Amino acid sequence: MPTIPYSSNQSRILPRRFLLRGVPYALLAVMVLTSLIDGPSICVAQDTPTESSGEIDLPLLALEKIQVEYAEYLAKRKRIHEEYGRLVETLKQTEEDFQKISNESIRNQLLAMQASLQSSQMSTMLQQLRTQDRVLPNPRANKGVTAIQLGRLQNRMIREKATADLNTAIKGEELRQLDSASQAIVRRRAECIQSGFALEQEWVQWQLQWHKFMELYWPHCDPEQSFTRSAINARLTILKKSDPEDFAAMIAKALLMERIGEVDRGLKILDDVTNAESSLESTAWFTKALLLHSINKDKDAKGAYLRGTKTDNKSPINGWLKGRIASREKQWSIAESQWKSILDHQPFEIQARRELAILHYARIAKTANESRKCLKEAQTAFDLEPTHDWYSHFVLALALHGANDPAKAKEQIEEALRLATEENKLLCQKLSTAIQNNESFEWDFKRQLSTIEN
Repeated sequence: MPTIPYSSNQSRILPRRFLLRGVPYALLAVMVLTSLIDGPSICVAQDTPTESSGEIDLPLLALEKIQVEYAEYLAKRKRIHEEYGRLVETLKQTEEDFQKISNESIRNQLLAMQASLQSSQMSTMLQQLRTQDRVLPNPRANKGVTAIQLGRLQNRMIREKATADLNTAIKGEELRQLDSASQAIVRRRAECIQSGFALEQEWVQWQLQWHKFMELYWPHCDPEQSFTRSAINARLTILKKSDPEDFAAMIAKALLMERIGEVDRGLKILDDVTNAESSLESTAWFTKALLLHSINKDKDAKGAYLRGTKTDNKSPINGWLKGRIASREKQWSIAESQWKSILDHQPFEIQARRELAILHYARIAKTANESRKCLKEAQTAFDLEPTHDWYSHFVLALALHGANDPAKAKEQIEEALRLATEENKLLCQKLSTAIQNNESFEWDFKRQLSTIEN
């Protein structure tokens, strides 16, 4: 079997283009946050309690927990490498004695099992990992494995292992005819190869689990642009500790930096993600398009967007980013289509309905029907949410204002003002003034904090 080069530094490096494209994201964010936060779902925008208040900042604890999970995830990859290396070494050590076994039937059977293990592509996939001292000569030629290929590989491994187990059992009588030393060698090699089959299945599962991290980070990306500057800075402080190639964390940092006007820093971070050609490549390109659009580099933004469509994994996060970009460009139909495509993904439904409400509010001037749609989406989101923060009340107040119901709109904006802090309180005050004076309120789809403060 081929040896698998591995260094201790590899425990901190992610694979290059070997991860799956097109695999649906595992929707595990709710479970993680539910275990940490008694009440709010991932759809609830959270402000950061101050240390002086004595409150425990549960969202930040959740973010730190993701970092711990990621470290454990990389440690698992290191263990798989080490176990695979020991498996190869065992086969090497017993090779000479194995060739001396006189029973040709048993020898051929074990050789067939070993060949099956070698042909299962695990060693090839493992060698596709980037290392700090080795770069693949032609990364574009190395497309990695797809979900279909992994499924076929997993099914084949199961079939081959079952066949090998059956054949080994049938050969049991022949095995007893060997001397004790030969029996020990055969058993050792058989156990080693069967462990290899189990290790390959674990390797497949490791790849499939990688996608969950983007959704775990998503609530901390300020998807509804409702965080205060202090909340963003607190998250960026934690994300500084992230692994150098934790691509999901890098995308999260870029989105947060865009909110506070540090777009150039965010773009530089995204360059590292797109150059790595991981399974989050399309998400990184759409994020880059969003950042470029925020600084009015529309031509570059369009180019980044097109790059994203070439490798689009159709995840709800990609749909969210495309909806955000379309709404900023006032391409209302495209934005609406993207937000609606997310509604079936439970952790995103409340957020998506609020985005639809704001989208319909922006189109109220065109037709009265938009005000009804706006209020319907805002009220549905409000009713679905188990607890309400300032932004929940704010969006409902905005929808009621658009529906020309000033009394109820005033009730909601007053509650939003009570719960809002820092820059968000200023935004609420502007809407409150518009409601009181029966004036129109223009929504800013970019909503960078530097703009809100002015």
